[in-house]
Amino acid sequence: PGPWLEVLWPVERSFWHFAWNPNRHTQAHLLAYAEQLAKVRSADAVEPTGLAYLTLLRACFAKVPLGEGKALQFAVVATRGRGERPLALHYLSLWHVS
Repeated sequence: PGPWLEVLWPVERSFWHFAWNPNRHTQAHLLAYAEQLAKVRSADAVEPTGLAYLTLLRACFAKVPLGEGKALQFAVVATRGRGERPLALHYLSLWHVS
């Protein structure tokens, strides 16, 4: 129903992130769950009540709040390089409606 948004990947890091990054552990857990979903061979094999799925869904809802009658779907994609990068789809979630 609208454009895709990057919600889990951090913005460009600052020089001080090597010493202090309060979101480091949260981001690491979210990326680990995304990798877990990306390794699934079939979307039907993922329980939408599983910890990885629900944690990623919650992170998406936190970044993209839904209004009445709106829908959300998330995807796990892989990229390489910087700037304009081709995307490889690894997992596509169910639709979630508010």
